[in-house]
Amino acid sequence: MLTPQHMPPGGWAFHAPLRGSTVFVVAVMLAFAALCGWVGFRWPVLRLAIWSMGLFVVFGAYWLVRPMLSSRPWITVSESGLGGHAVSGGLVPWAAIDDVQEGRGRQPHIVVKIKGKRLPKTLRLDVLPAQNRDKAVQAAVAGFVRFGGDHAMRTLVRRHQEEAEVDALREQVNDGAASPWTLYALMALNIGVWLLNVFSGMDAMQPDPADLFAWGANSNWAVLRDGEYWRLVTAATLHGGLIHLGFNMFILWQIGRLMVQWYGNGQFLLIYWGSALAGSALSLHFSAVDGVSVGASGAVFGVVGALLAGIWQHRRQLPSSFVKPMLTSLAMFVLLNLAIGLRPGIDNAAHIGGLVAGAVMGWLLVERVQWRATRGQRKFGWLASVLVVGAVTGGLLATARSEQATNHRELFASINIMREGLPAFLKANEALAADSRAYSAKALSSQAFDQAIQATHIPAMEAVAAQIDQELRRYEGVAPPAAVALKDLASLRAQAMQLEHRMRQQGENRADIRWRLEQTLAEQNRTIALLRELGVLAPKNGAEASAR
Repeated sequence: MLTPQHMPPGGWAFHAPLRGSTVFVVAVMLAFAALCGWVGFRWPVLRLAIWSMGLFVVFGAYWLVRPMLSSRPWITVSESGLGGHAVSGGLVPWAAIDDVQEGRGRQPHIVVKIKGKRLPKTLRLDVLPAQNRDKAVQAAVAGFVRFGGDHAMRTLVRRHQEEAEVDALREQVNDGAASPWTLYALMALNIGVWLLNVFSGMDAMQPDPADLFAWGANSNWAVLRDGEYWRLVTAATLHGGLIHLGFNMFILWQIGRLMVQWYGNGQFLLIYWGSALAGSALSLHFSAVDGVSVGASGAVFGVVGALLAGIWQHRRQLPSSFVKPMLTSLAMFVLLNLAIGLRPGIDNAAHIGGLVAGAVMGWLLVERVQWRATRGQRKFGWLASVLVVGAVTGGLLATARSEQATNHRELFASINIMREGLPAFLKANEALAADSRAYSAKALSSQAFDQAIQATHIPAMEAVAAQIDQELRRYEGVAPPAAVALKDLASLRAQAMQLEHRMRQQGENRADIRWRLEQTLAEQNRTIALLRELGVLAPKNGAEASAR
């Protein structure tokens, strides 16, 4: 280990050698730049853009290899200060340095806090040989201790005090902390529901909205018109695919462990489900009006909001070395994900609703670090949180409107019915049209055409009508206009063909049959017009129709 007493007369110097992996990366970059040059010659229209990209890659390769080809060390630690390529080739004197410490992360690096600057400077050490990275960190800290004067000693004392405070806080929070069984249970619930979805036939990566609705997705119409308030909870257990689930569970695992330590299992559950409820309720005003909404994101945002509120509430009693990075990382998570949530298809309303509800509950509930809190104070926190979340959720439900909302039950029923019913109708209709053309072209005799009508086309249309009617019975209380109209059209076609057959058999002078046929054909045309208006059918020629 390098110490201030073992510093050589000229200080320490650490060089960045030329490594095989770096040579390979630079070679690939130069090959790509050469390819850009060749493509630029072949396509003059794109020449400027492609050559600019190639030039950028060349500069990147030069920046990567430059410190390894230079005789100047990557980092130097001397009596004058920190220098080398790592500090942009200059020298930072010890008098200008407020603190030097080892950075936290996968790769060793040095964090240098410079006086008068808010953001610290990071000196990356990944270009050094593995055996020299820790030595470079030790050398920088040792140089600061030796040449930083009284300020360095005060900084070290303060840092040790903060570390001791953080350790004490960790011991206080962990003392008597129960196993985070609620976190395990919630993750198992979310993953288990997703597995059940997949085993039932739902797409693992991009499930159909109709399937999600059937499993309990949030929907304005279903909640407010049909009274299915349970969807506010079930929607938080469903996810729009494996990536959506994985992201939510990763964040829940990262934050949930600290949350259980901070609030305990019972209060963690209250925050999670209270935030889920509030997020789903706010979604009824936005995303769930036109589409269906799913995901534990509202609950996860609530957990983050509660932790933010709890840390902020006790920021003066907690170590600053714990408070500042935690508040910064949590705030960055919230801002970044709310920005991402501005994209279409993401329910930001649920995020915001969960975040605000979680923050309010986190402020009202008593954290485990408040070891002097009485039993009455803890009960009051519980009661106040339940009442506030209940009032907010109730208020959001009371003010939500469904006049412009999509009836998802009717929509998805129509889609499912039409998915099989429409192709069957079109197939039967095309067969009828083919025989009609053959009859008109005298390729089919009147007797053969009449037999085809009786034996094939009437039963085919009646079968289509029966099939759609059977599907409609499955969706009790729902009558999608498109599906009902298609069933009626199939029945009317069968009736019209039957009446035409009777006229041919009994004579065209039967006024009653002719009148009924005219009425049936008129109703058939009205039904076709309705289906065209609904976007189900488009005209081909005459009375024929096809899918749009």
